[in-house]
Amino acid sequence: MEGNTKQTRAFDGVPPTSSEVRIEMDRSDSETTYWGVLCRTCQKLVAFDICPYVSFGDGAAGMKPGAIRCGRDHNHIYFPRDFRFVPSIVPITEAAMQQNRETYKAINPLLRASAPRS
Repeated sequence: MEGNTKQTRAFDGVPPTSSEVRIEMDRSDSETTYWGVLCRTCQKLVAFDICPYVSFGDGAAGMKPGAIRCGRDHNHIYFPRDFRFVPSIVPITEAAMQQNRETYKAINPLLRASAPRS
């Protein structure tokens, strides 16, 4: 997932290829859409933001394979294809998403080291 890709906030149905646009469909007004993964063990959402890459740049979760721990301490390796927009009726706080980003960086230290330095 390199370069600029077209994207909207949410999609429902078949995930698009990197060159397609994600189309928002059948989203309830009471739901917020988050960028993240669903835990492979408990299906709990691990949200990183409301859109990809904004929170922490090129080292963002979803750009390279990396380990991710859900709120129930299940730890799995996820790949860029595992990330998607997930609607949630329950709002996820910015503090919770920031904790997910910090945990991701702590578990995947090589991703931090490989990021370009300015």
